[in-house]
Amino acid sequence: MFLSILAGISFLVGREIFLVLGVTQIRTSLSLLRQIDKNPKAYGQQCRQKGVTVDSDVLSSLQLRFISSNEYVVEVVCSQFSMDPIVIETKKLPQFVKKLPGNTGIVWGESASGIGLEVFGRKRAIVVEKQEIFYSPVDDRLSYGVGPSSSCQAYGFQCCQLETQLGLGDQYNGVNDCPLTCFSSCQSRPLVLSFTSDPFIDLETRVTTIGSGDSVTFSYVVNPFVADNIATVELDTGDGQTFQSTQLTGTFDHTYECQNMPCRYPARIKVVNSAGVESADLSVNNILIEVNN
Repeated sequence: MFLSILAGISFLVGREIFLVLGVTQIRTSLSLLRQIDKNPKAYGQQCRQKGVTVDSDVLSSLQLRFISSNEYVVEVVCSQFSMDPIVIETKKLPQFVKKLPGNTGIVWGESASGIGLEVFGRKRAIVVEKQEIFYSPVDDRLSYGVGPSSSCQAYGFQCCQLETQLGLGDQYNGVNDCPLTCFSSCQSRPLVLSFTSDPFIDLETRVTTIGSGDSVTFSYVVNPFVADNIATVELDTGDGQTFQSTQLTGTFDHTYECQNMPCRYPARIKVVNSAGVESADLSVNNILIEVNN
């Protein structure tokens, strides 16, 4: 019985010690941000070396951004370079200490910004507001305020560019910087660089008008974004016909018939590279053929 009580006390004391260590480490990192905020000249010069051209507010923000549940970076974010911050230090939380879900890190400044830490069920919140550091218990009513702008990366994920990248693995939808394309990793996908027609399309509406029995010449240029530069190009004419080619640039000719005018045929081109990845369905991939005379 005595040993059980002693083990329980040791667990509670040890849990509290690890939590204090985690909070102290975060406080030390935030103190570094406070020092930079008071004397930003050195990092302002580094931002200008990156190419910042604004006369004032060279530093966009100072932030502590988590890249996993127990690892974070302390960063200076330069104006005009929000996705390429200057990393001051990379830290790992003490053993058993984890960041709670809810926010991606802390932005130093006037607005409330905070995180929650946990060790075996024991929780503590750290919040910065009006350039002061506060601590509080964690409950369901606690709002952590604003977080770092590169919040997808704060979860250890990547912002995949919709036009040229395919998201792979797990997806995270609860971020602001890339709510649709935040994935574990990104894979290059082919891109339609140009898709036009003769008769010429209206560049704003991507519509071309022809008469029944007239032919349309479709022209395209694609990039497969793979090392072997191999891809299959497929054209769906919109009236039940399809054409294929393995050339990265070329043309397709097709004649449209319309019995009961007007007729509208949505022509669409897609590319599949040698890795089996298909191009995104963007506006440039589509032309609407109107047959009305």
